[in-house]
Amino acid sequence: MIKNNRKLFDILIIIVLCVVMMLPFLNNCVLYTGVDMGFHLNRAFDQYKILKSGHFYSPINTFSLNHLGTPVNMVYGFLYLYPLSFWMLFIHNYVLATYLGIITILVIIGIIAYWIGNKFWKNKNKALAFSVLYTFSAYTFDIFFGSFSLAQASAMAFLPCVAYGTYSIFFTDKKDWLILSLGMSGTIYCHLVSTLIYSSLIVSIIIIAFLFKRITINNLVTFGYAVITTLFITSFFWLNFLTIYLKNHSINTPVSSNISGYSVNKFTEALLNSILGLVITICFIIVLLNWEKLDLRSKILGILSFVYIFISIDISNGFWHFFNKTPIKHIQGFIRFRVLIIFLILVCIISASNYIFKNQTQQLLVIVSLICITWLSNCYTFINNRNQNNTVSNYYVLHQSTPFGNYRI
Repeated sequence: MIKNNRKLFDILIIIVLCVVMMLPFLNNCVLYTGVDMGFHLNRAFDQYKILKSGHFYSPINTFSLNHLGTPVNMVYGFLYLYPLSFWMLFIHNYVLATYLGIITILVIIGIIAYWIGNKFWKNKNKALAFSVLYTFSAYTFDIFFGSFSLAQASAMAFLPCVAYGTYSIFFTDKKDWLILSLGMSGTIYCHLVSTLIYSSLIVSIIIIAFLFKRITINNLVTFGYAVITTLFITSFFWLNFLTIYLKNHSINTPVSSNISGYSVNKFTEALLNSILGLVITICFIIVLLNWEKLDLRSKILGILSFVYIFISIDISNGFWHFFNKTPIKHIQGFIRFRVLIIFLILVCIISASNYIFKNQTQQLLVIVSLICITWLSNCYTFINNRNQNNTVSNYYVLHQSTPFGNYRI
C-alpha cells in the first residue's frame, strides 16, 4: 500500500509540474509559430472534425490542408493528434485546447519515463528525477516550441520503452520484450523517422551485448517476439503506407542530397541551448571528472553518448558519405540524434549519481529544481521575444491554410 501511494504521489507531482511549467503559455493564450506548426495544427483540427463527426480515424484529410483530401494519415503517424483533438471537442478556444493537448503529451512523457526509470533503477527517487529532467529538458522545450515538431516530440515518450526493452532482453533475466514492442509501435504511430533513429540505439545495444557475450539463442528468440509483435500491432499503419507507396511507386520526403554533420562550434552552441542546457552540461562534466568512480554501466552510457555526439558533427562526414546513398538519408539530418544524446546523458547522470553525489536525494532535488526554474525562465524569455513580433489573426493567406489564427510569427 505504501509503495502504491508513493507511486501515485510521484505521478501527481509529474502532472502538477506539467501544468505549472505550461502556465506562462496558458496565461498568454497565444500560439507562437514553429517550422512545423501549420502542418500539425491542420492535422489536429482535421482529427477534431473527424471525432466530432462520430468517427475515430480517417485515411484522408478533408476538413483542412486546403480540403484536398490528401492521404496524410496513411503515411504519417497520427497517434499524437488525439490529445489535441480531444481537448478541441470540449474547448472551442483552439489555442487553449492546443496547449492542453501539449500538457497531456508532457504528462504521458513524464509518466512513461517514471515507469521505465523505476524498472531500470529500482529506485523511485531516481525514477522521478529522470522523469522530470527528461520531460523538461532543453531539448524538449526546443522541439515543442522552437520548431513545434509535435510528432517528433510525442515520440519521445516511447524512447525509454525502446531502450529499456532492448536492454532487458540482453542484459537482465526479466525479458521485457513486450515493452520494446509497445515502445516501437508507439513510435511508428507517432513519427516514422524517429523509428529509424531509435532503431540505431537498438543496434548499438545489440552490438554492446555481442561484445559482452550476451547474445544467446534465447535472447534472439525473445527479440524476435518483440519484432513480430511490433509488426502485428503496426500492421494497420504499414498496410496504409504500402498502399500509397505501391500506388505511387515513391513517397517524396524533404531529403537533402547529402546529409552532413554540424560544425563543432555550431553543435557546441546547440548542446548548451537546445539539447542539454547549462545545468545538465555541468552535471555531465562532473560525471566525466569522476570517471574512475563510475560503474561499468555508467561508463558505457557515457561512451555511447559521445558516439552519438561524434556522428552528429562534421568530423564524421567521411564515414556518413556512404549512408547518403541509402534509405538512412531519410532521417533528414543529424539533428534527429539530439533526442538520443539527451536521453543517454540523463540516464548516465542518474546512474552515476550514487558515485558522485554524497547526498544523492538532496542533490538530485537541487538539479530537478534548477531544471524547472530554467524551463520557466525559457518560457518567459521565449514569450517576451516573440511578443515583439507581429500577431497573425486574420491574415488572408495564412488564415486559409490554417483553421485558426491568434499566433505570432
